[in-house]
Amino acid sequence: FAGDDRYVVDYLLSEVVERQPRYIQNFLLQTSILDRLNVRLCNHVTGQVGSQQILETLEQANLFIVPLDNRRQWFRYHHLFAEFLRARLRQTTPELEADLQTRASQWHLEHGGVDDAVEHALLSGDFTAAADLIEEQGARVMWSQGRMRTIRRWLETLPPNEVNRRPYLAIARSWSLLSTGELETLAAYLPVVEASVRAQTAECRADQGPVLPGQLEVVRAELALFQGEINEVGRYIERALEILPEHDTISRALAMQTQGYVQRLQGEVVGAELTLQAAHQLSQAAGNRSGQIFALVDLAEVYMIRGEFERATATYQTMQRLAEQPGGGINPVACGAFVGLGRIHFARGDYAPALALLEEGLVLSERVGYRNYVRLTHFLLAQVEEASGRRSRAMSHLHAALDASRALNTPWIVARMAMEEASLRLAQGDLPAAQRWAAATGGRLDLDGAMPSYQSHEEQLLLARVEQASGDYAAAQTRLARCRQAAQAADWQRSLIDIGLQEALCYAVQNQPVAARQALGEALALAAPQDAVQVFLQAGPTLSPLLQDAIDHDLVATFAKRLLDRRATAVTSTAGVNEYAAASNALEEPLTARELE
Repeated sequence: FAGDDRYVVDYLLSEVVERQPRYIQNFLLQTSILDRLNVRLCNHVTGQVGSQQILETLEQANLFIVPLDNRRQWFRYHHLFAEFLRARLRQTTPELEADLQTRASQWHLEHGGVDDAVEHALLSGDFTAAADLIEEQGARVMWSQGRMRTIRRWLETLPPNEVNRRPYLAIARSWSLLSTGELETLAAYLPVVEASVRAQTAECRADQGPVLPGQLEVVRAELALFQGEINEVGRYIERALEILPEHDTISRALAMQTQGYVQRLQGEVVGAELTLQAAHQLSQAAGNRSGQIFALVDLAEVYMIRGEFERATATYQTMQRLAEQPGGGINPVACGAFVGLGRIHFARGDYAPALALLEEGLVLSERVGYRNYVRLTHFLLAQVEEASGRRSRAMSHLHAALDASRALNTPWIVARMAMEEASLRLAQGDLPAAQRWAAATGGRLDLDGAMPSYQSHEEQLLLARVEQASGDYAAAQTRLARCRQAAQAADWQRSLIDIGLQEALCYAVQNQPVAARQALGEALALAAPQDAVQVFLQAGPTLSPLLQDAIDHDLVATFAKRLLDRRATAVTSTAGVNEYAAASNALEEPLTARELE
C-alpha cells in the first residue's frame, strides 16, 4: 500500500478523516511525517499547544494510533494509516512537508535524537543542513556505535557533490567502501577524496591542518592492505602517525590498529601485542568502544597464534561486554568476538556451542557488512558441520565462503580461502583436490611480499599434510622441520602442536616409534593446558595406537586417554552419518543425526 489505493483511500477519507473536526484533520496530516509522536514533538511540528488533548482523543476513539510505552508518552500511527496521511498531505498541501520535516529535525536535534534529526533533514530536502549534521555526528555513529551501514545510507541519500566537497564525508564514504570490500570503487574514488582534502586543508588553521591528510593516509593504508600491497602499509601508517595531532584519538587508534593487524598477519606476535594494546588504551581513554573492539579482536588473534586460548577467550568476552548497547542489543562490529569464541570452542571439540556462536557471529557480520568476516564465518561453520558429520551443510557454507572471497578479490584473502578449501577437502578424504591446490601453491615464490608471513607458514603446514597423505614422508618431514624452526623462533605455539602431531605420524608410518613418541609427547604437552583436542580428533587412524603408546609411557596420559576416548566416540557417532552422506547431499534439507538413527 502506497497511500493511494482507491478503495482504502475512500474508506479512510470518508469514514475516518472527514468525520473529524478540522483542527484534528490538520493535526493528523501535519504529524503524519513522524514515525513516533509525543506531546512536545507534536506541539513543535504543528505549532499548536493542544497536542496532549488531541492524542488522548485519538487514542480513546481508537483512530489507528498505537501506544509505544506503558506510560503512554510515545505513540505511532498504524502503518497503513500513516501512509494514507502522508499521501494526503502531499496531495493537498505539498508545500508544507519540507517545513514540517525541518521542524521535526530541529526538535530531535535539541532533544538528543541525532539519527531522527538527520533522517528528517534528509527528507526535508535541506541537504546542506543534513550534511552538516552528518559531519558533526558521523564519527560517533560510524566508530563509537559501529553503524557503518547507517552512514553509508545517509551519504547515498545526499547529492554526490555535497559529499565530495566535504572531505570528512568523502573520507567516511571511503571507509564504508572499505568495510564492504569495494576496493575498485574506492580506488577510483580516492582522487576525489584527495582533491577534497587538499582544498579543505588549504583553508584550515595550523592546528587543524594535519587531521584530514592524516586520516587520508590511514585510508590509503587500509586500501593497500586489501589490494595485497602489504609492504606499502607501514609507510602509510608511519606517515599518518607522524602528522595526525594527538587530539584525533579515533584516527590515531585506527592507524595503530591497522599497524597491529599487519604485524599479526606477519606473525610478529610481540610487536603486534604492544601495538594493539596501545591502540586499545588510546580508544579506551577516548571512550571509543568500537575502537577498543577493533584493537581487541586482533589482540585475541595474537593470543590464538601463541596458543593462549584462555587469554584469547577473556579478550573476546571483554569485546562482548563492550558491545552491549544501553537500549539492548549488540554492536555488530563485535562480530569477531562471537566468531573467535566459536573457533575456540571448535578447537576444543565443543561443536554445539561453536555452532551457536558462529551463527550469531554470521548474523552480526552480515548486518555490519564485513565481507571478510562473512567469508571466515562461513568457512568455520563448514568445518564444524563437517566434523559433526553433516557434509551437505558443510558444503553449503564452503560455497558461501568461496563466493564471499571472490567478492572481496583481495589476493591474500583469495589465497587463504583456497588454502582453507584444500584443508576441508583433505579432511573429507578428497586427496586429489588437495593435491591440485598443492601443485598450484607449492611452486609459488612470494618474492614481492604480497602474502602475509604467517599465512605462508600455514600454507607450508598444509603442504606437509598433503605430502604426508600422498605418501611422500621424506618431503613432509623436511618441510615440517623448516616449519618447526620458524614457529619456535616466532613463538607460534599453536602451530607447534600441529607440527608435532604431523611429525609423529610421519615417524610412525616409517617405523620410528621412539621419534614418534617424542614428537607426539611435545604436541600433547602444548595442547593439554589449552584443551586443544580438535587437531587430534581429525587425524587419521594412525594416531590411535600412538595415543595408546603415550598412555603406556605416561606422556600427558590423562589428556591422551581423553583424546583416545573422544576419537572412539567420534568414529561411532559419525559412522552412520557418513554412510548416508551421498543420499543426504541429494536432499534439499539433509537428514539430522536423529533421523538417520
